Amino acid sequence: MTRTRKTAASAPDEADVFRPWLLAGAVALIVARPLLPSEGTITSSDTLLFILLPLVLAAVWAVRATMRRGSMARYGAIDLAVSVLVLWHAVSAVMAVRNGAARPAINSAWQWVATATMFWLIRQLVDDRREIRALVATMIALAVAMSTFGFHQFFYSIPRDQARYAEDPDGALAEARVFAPEGSRQRLLFEKRVNSSEPMATFALTNSLAGFLAPWLMVSLGIGAAAYALR
Repeated sequence: MTRTRKTAASAPDEADVFRPWLLAGAVALIVARPLLPSEGTITSSDTLLFILLPLVLAAVWAVRATMRRGSMARYGAIDLAVSVLVLWHAVSAVMAVRNGAARPAINSAWQWVATATMFWLIRQLVDDRREIRALVATMIALAVAMSTFGFHQFFYSIPRDQARYAEDPDGALAEARVFAPEGSRQRLLFEKRVNSSEPMATFALTNSLAGFLAPWLMVSLGIGAAAYALR
């Protein structure tokens, strides 16, 4: 179902005043999340704020939409597919709670709920082509910043850290505040990470960085191809 729009002749009501602020908050959350380094999202949920705030923004939007007569939510095939995906993860989390690690399963399920909520909220708030272009430009710029950070790690900070660890392993461990006696599993894992040449930017894994960059690379290529075709 597609939300209906009031005509341009209609006077803007109070809900229209709130929409840009809700959109600004949603975009700020989308941009801020990749910039926050975190390695314990699933195990300790140290990014709980990024789960709660999308739900708060969605609740505010729902209240405002309820107060506007004739306002309807956008919901189509893509939204249905996202809902099914989140439901599948919820079922998986329930099974994991009963038969496996409960806390990581619950945290992961809420991450998916927050992600789907943000997707749905952006669908409701983005109103015209200018806002779509601005949002896409912002995310491409963020992807460029993350890739630049990755290049910096690959060419500078990773070789520097490897040289530092080779020179003084115990000192490097102390600086990282890691207790890993020689011969321990913790030390082996730390050494593997130090000796890895794969950039991670602000992510915990290189695969996560690649998963963030790949979609925006495809979007950028599509925009470039379209611009070339229009020429």
